[in-house]
Order: sequence, then structure tokens, then C-alpha cells
Amino acid sequence: MSYDGTITTTQPDPNLVETFTHEDGSKTFIVLDTDPELSNPRDFENAGTMVTPHRRYTLGDESTSGEIPGYSEALRAMEHYANRPKAVEHVVRYLRIFVGATVVLPVGLIDHSGLSMYASAGPHWSDPGGWDSGTIGFIFDTPKGRELAGFTTDETEGITEVLRGEVSVYDQYLRGEVYGFHHVMPDGTEEDVWGLLGYDSLADIAREATDSPITEGE
Repeated sequence: MSYDGTITTTQPDPNLVETFTHEDGSKTFIVLDTDPELSNPRDFENAGTMVTPHRRYTLGDESTSGEIPGYSEALRAMEHYANRPKAVEHVVRYLRIFVGATVVLPVGLIDHSGLSMYASAGPHWSDPGGWDSGTIGFIFDTPKGRELAGFTTDETEGITEVLRGEVSVYDQYLRGEVYGFHHVMPDGTEEDVWGLLGYDSLADIAREATDSPITEGE
């Protein structure tokens, strides 16, 4: 992918978010990624398994479920306990016993003017009545996931932090916080980087795109 938007005319590209001008005359343009499907973080290796079935959306690890440890077991457990009291507790217990999970976090979804995911059970804080939000699944570690992330079974605090981080990153993807930056050097040399999640981290990358300090756009 390359950036072909209008960045210098009086009719700015609607996907242009911010421009940084550096002392050496180079410019860095932060742009919305118009092909965010290529940036789905669940398509890459993750420490956690995210099982979040939904009747209308393909979420979590569903698209790669055949390759994800513990996915089918978690789905069966969720279906089995769905209408039982304390269903969340039953599924957590099942995953710990039969899948080898040490940390199991409920995952919720709010579907209101877009999708947003959060790592907790029940309604979203902004929807206390639960009209547009609620628990839709779980994210949990597996022996393979722990090995991938370099954790042991005793490091539950670290595993929990990683799993919460995976939910947060996936939430950024769902909310469309996928960006790229287009860097133009004084000699006309150009560089594109795409598929970056979260504006704050992207702005840091844009600031470091050249050794020359920023004079505008901070």
C-alpha cells in the first residue's frame, strides 16, 4: 500500500489526521488506514485465545479458530453452560481444568455507534442497563500461549496484563484506530508505514521518523 492522498493542496485528504514538519524540511503525515482488515491483531500470534462468538460479527479468533489452542473446547463449554446459573464461573473452571488455563478473563462488547470490546463481564460502564453491551466470551492463556510469551504458570500477574493488553489492542482495531504514516524527505524520498494501532504510539513513531526535531504539529 502507498499513500496517494492529497497532502499539499487546499483540499486536504479526509483521511489525513495530522502533519508533523521537521527542521530539516521533511514532513510526516499521519493518515487513517483505509484497509484495516490487513491489521487485524488476531491474525497474528498471540499469547491469549479469544473466543467471542457473535450472531452478526466475526470477532476474536473465530477466523483462525482451527489453529488456535483451546478454541473448540472453550466454544463447547460456553454453549454447554450458556443458560445455567453462574455460567461465567463454570466456563472459567472448565478452561482451567481441561485446557490448562491459569488466567481466564471475561470479555464484553458494546455495540452502539460502532463496536468496542472490554475485558470484564456484564454491561459496559457507559451502558449500565446492558441495552447495548454485555459479556460475549473469554480470553485465556494456554500452555502454548504461555510458552510463546515466555511465561510460567506462576506468573499470573504478567499473564493477566498481557491478556488485558490484547483485548485493548483488539478494541483499537474494532474502533477503527488503525493508521499509517507517510514521510517525505526534503529530496522527495518517501516512506509509508501502515497497519499501526493506536494514535499515541503512532505519533511517537512519526516523531522519530527523522533525526530532525519537529517544528510544527506537536
